[in-house]
Amino acid sequence: MILIRFIYIYIFLVLPLYAIVDSDLDGVEDKVDICPNTPFLETVDKDGCSSGYRGKIFLQVGVDVVDSQNLLNLYMAYQYKWYEISLSTSMNGINLNSMDNQDDDLFVTLSYLYSYEELHTKWGIGTKIYLDKKEKDNDYFLSLSVAYDIKEDWSILGYYSYTFFDTPNNSYKHKKHTSKDYHTLSIGIGYSISEKLYTSLAYNYISSYSRYQTDYKSISVYMAYMFKDDMYTSITYSYALDREDYDDVLSINIGVTFE
Repeated sequence: MILIRFIYIYIFLVLPLYAIVDSDLDGVEDKVDICPNTPFLETVDKDGCSSGYRGKIFLQVGVDVVDSQNLLNLYMAYQYKWYEISLSTSMNGINLNSMDNQDDDLFVTLSYLYSYEELHTKWGIGTKIYLDKKEKDNDYFLSLSVAYDIKEDWSILGYYSYTFFDTPNNSYKHKKHTSKDYHTLSIGIGYSISEKLYTSLAYNYISSYSRYQTDYKSISVYMAYMFKDDMYTSITYSYALDREDYDDVLSINIGVTFE
């Protein structure tokens, strides 16, 4: 199983990077890098030259309302050059708590950001940490976020992740495991109403990690408003398409950035 996971990681994360040549690993392709030997511990501008910039810190906190329950929504990240490490209670804004009503799970993700003209991508590898260690070990996942600018104010959005689910220990006592790996998919469109107001509409799908549970499908509406260049608030409403097994999720957040 470990070998298979590393094969997935190599195919999903490493091979696509060979499509570009970036000798000094600063996120700027060699053929347009004016300063090709920038030290790794220095951030760069669009030309690949040192800018003296030390990166960004993102902090977002809010609440998810799920079936009259208030669950913590937390996101913290540090972005340096084209690399980012984050800690959150949800993945890609699709709150997995709506699947199992647990608010004590954490996602730790290491990401690589790459943009080419109108295409913006974020490749990630991470783990879902179950704080209740008595039930199961951590899960691991690969993820890819994509945004493609089709017009000045419009963009197509996409997200995909594959999670290697660690079956609870007591499930191995049975001949048939009740749990399995699962994947998450989100496809949508975004629109910048103004410089301060942004909105998007997306279809979300999460395959069930239980053989006895239906998949999760929803339509979500997202809206964000920038108070300042470094402060914003956002609201997300996810309408569950399977009304029998899942509830709607309302998320209200406020976020800040530090440079």
